Amino acid sequence: MHVFDKKLSEVKPWAILWLLAAVFGNPVYNVLAYMICDGLGYSAEVSTNVTQVSTGLYIVILLMIFGVRYVVYRIVYVVRFKEQMTTLFFIEAFAERHKFQLISLVTFFMWMGEVEGNVAGFFYFPITLGLTLTVTIVTINRLFRMSKYLAKNI
Repeated sequence: MHVFDKKLSEVKPWAILWLLAAVFGNPVYNVLAYMICDGLGYSAEVSTNVTQVSTGLYIVILLMIFGVRYVVYRIVYVVRFKEQMTTLFFIEAFAERHKFQLISLVTFFMWMGEVEGNVAGFFYFPITLGLTLTVTIVTINRLFRMSKYLAKNI
C-alpha cells in the first residue's frame, strides 16, 4: 500500500524549479564540477588567465552528483518507510527540501562561464563561500528533517 502516493497531475508546478535548484544550485558541487572538468583537461584557456570548462561535461558531472545524492537519500527513506512511498512523491519531496538553493543558482552560471583567475579569487570564491555557509547549511538541515515533512504530508 502506498501511503505516500502522488499522481503526475498532483505535482506542484514549483517542483520543477525546485528540482533545478537541487541539481544546479549547490555552490559546493558547482565548484567541485568545475575542478573536475579543469582537472580532467576539459577546459579551454580563452585568453591569458581566463578558463572556460566544457559546458556539457560540467552539466553531466552535476547530474551525476545529484543522482548519487538522490539514490543515497532514497535508500535511507525507503528503508525507513518501506514500500509505502512512490518515486514521484519522493522526487517532489526531495526537490522541495532544496528550494532555498534557488538563491545560490547564480554560482552555477558563474563557474560555467569564462572564469578569470583574479575574479575567481576575489569575487567568485567569497560569493561561493558565503552561499555555502548559509544556503547549503539550511538545505542540509532541511534534508535531515525530511521525515517530519513526509509525516506531515500523509
